Amino acid sequence: MSSDYGPPNENSLLNNILPSYEMFKSTISLELEPSNENFLVDPPTYDDYEMTPVSSQTQSPLEEQPPSDSNNLYVDDYFDPNQENDNSWQNTILTNVDKLANLTLEQNSPSNQLNVNIKFTENVCQKGIKPVIIDPSNKEFTQGDYIHGYITMENTSNEPISFDMVYVVFEGTLTVLETNLTSIIKFKFLNMMDLFASWSYANIDRLVTDNGDPHDWCDGEIDPYDNTLLAIDVKRIFEPHVKYKRFFTFKIPEKLLDDECDHSLPMHTQIIPTFGIDKQNIPPSVILANKTNQIKDLSFIDSNITYSVDARVIGRASKYNYKLGNEKDQFILAKQVSCPIRVIPNHIEFDYDASVHYHAFVQSVVEKIEFGNSLLYNSHPLLSPSVSQDTMKIKQLYNETRCDTKSFQYEAVQPFKKKSFGSSKNLGIVSLSTDKKTYVIQYTPPTKFGTEIKDTEVIIPIELKYTGKEAPEVKSIDVELVTLTVQSKKHSIPIEFTSEMLFNDQEITSKPIANNFDSIIIHKFQNYLHELNRLIKECGNETLKIETKQYRDVKALASLKTKYINLPISDLLFLTQSKDGFGSNASIKSIPWEKDDQWFKKKFFIKMNLNNCGLKGIDHPIRGLNKITLVPNFQTCYMARLYYLKINLKTNGALLILHVPIEIVK
Repeated sequence: MSSDYGPPNENSLLNNILPSYEMFKSTISLELEPSNENFLVDPPTYDDYEMTPVSSQTQSPLEEQPPSDSNNLYVDDYFDPNQENDNSWQNTILTNVDKLANLTLEQNSPSNQLNVNIKFTENVCQKGIKPVIIDPSNKEFTQGDYIHGYITMENTSNEPISFDMVYVVFEGTLTVLETNLTSIIKFKFLNMMDLFASWSYANIDRLVTDNGDPHDWCDGEIDPYDNTLLAIDVKRIFEPHVKYKRFFTFKIPEKLLDDECDHSLPMHTQIIPTFGIDKQNIPPSVILANKTNQIKDLSFIDSNITYSVDARVIGRASKYNYKLGNEKDQFILAKQVSCPIRVIPNHIEFDYDASVHYHAFVQSVVEKIEFGNSLLYNSHPLLSPSVSQDTMKIKQLYNETRCDTKSFQYEAVQPFKKKSFGSSKNLGIVSLSTDKKTYVIQYTPPTKFGTEIKDTEVIIPIELKYTGKEAPEVKSIDVELVTLTVQSKKHSIPIEFTSEMLFNDQEITSKPIANNFDSIIIHKFQNYLHELNRLIKECGNETLKIETKQYRDVKALASLKTKYINLPISDLLFLTQSKDGFGSNASIKSIPWEKDDQWFKKKFFIKMNLNNCGLKGIDHPIRGLNKITLVPNFQTCYMARLYYLKINLKTNGALLILHVPIEIVK
């Protein structure tokens, strides 16, 4: 483990190699049911030429869980170190560590006397060089960033403590708490293991400057900087009053593995932001004590996305005097230390149309329902949203009075009604529209990271039109920033969400109705699911032949959970354009109407600063993007965060609601 000292350079110092077969077998592929292996014999011979690639793939959360007995991770009576297992990856401790009994917080003597700590450093750790210790909680990491540090393990007792494995991993996990807050669902979307920091039989050069012998265990080698022991005993023993140290380095990948998404959707394999509060690992007392300093990202209260560097010591229950009520020996998590890492990814452009995949998927579902209905002689037509007679009349009248056809607009249309003596009368049609465009602002970090607020101004062109004899009175206009969080608890989401799924491009109705993700997507697929269930019951799936994947995908969209939070934006300005430039108006009422042969028109711009958004309904309002954390837009197989602006305009005879997509990027 010798190395030449010098200034660390991440890219030039770190070695990139694949693990040997024996390294693979003693770390990544350590199975759930190993034998009573005798650690007192010599380790297997390291083979320089036998290399096995590393995968960070984890077990799909959609796979059926094994029987309850498999949660007890037994130790076999026999073990062949060269045996192969067809399901070796799914059966490894690394992918099933959450099933192990965790003694970290238990009153267990061997576990309590084993101290494990994680330290983070500014640069690559090197033997004999004083490290610069950093606090990772003061930094936001992103793709390509390195995470350097070391773990220390010390047996403070007077007796040796045995172990089976030491893992050092960097993980990304999406956690969902069930309604009763006792059941936990975890989806690990990222699992990276540092083979050099973790225990294995082999001695592999960590740095390009190393020139160690792979057959030499380097027993007794110390770091002269602090006299810690760099090599753990080959017999897997923590000797009394000895402090061991292992260096680690992780590099946050540019993206996740393609097979992390069951549906091969590009957005679902991107690095996603840290999101929500980790209630599982943070005690309630700590959460309450730091309530004023919490990052308010408006996530679900029962779910979170976290990244962490974890150090785990795994042993056998018998060696830690821990009884699990079974005659067979079992693996336990003797000690676990976890340090959170906040990740906010940089924006990546996608040059493709996600709506094409969505419409093809919808068409396949509709065709299957139509096929089933044809078997039943069309006795049950496909459910479709009902449209009132009033709405149909408004659409017909509006199409007749339109002087142009603009397909590149977001538009809301309402009848203009005047009440008189308890009844109302349609006097005309009023329309609110804007150019079809997605507005983009830069992500603003929370105050604790000390970054200045980026440019958060948005200017939106607006056209208000009216057909009638007398122009209406515009009473008010306000804008809200809507945060939409979508979550699936069980099945992976089969599509990527687009603005057309958040609201309709053109909304022409006789009265304001719900125009959001729930009505456009969730309710639609609830109808589809109802139809599929009916057809399966009446036709039988032997005849209908609905694929399991298709049925599951429809069920996933029908069962989605959503959370909307509307953030009012204050201090709006209304701009008008003339030959002399732009003029500013503090009130929409001061902008005059223009009249042509068919329409009264008002054309203006709404200028807003999204940093003026705030949470409403609170005694002490929270305002500003450095206090309300709007993480960048993201989509995964089980959760998504999207944004749009909601423009509300009220006249003396109509209420118009216009939606405009917005994206937050880093």
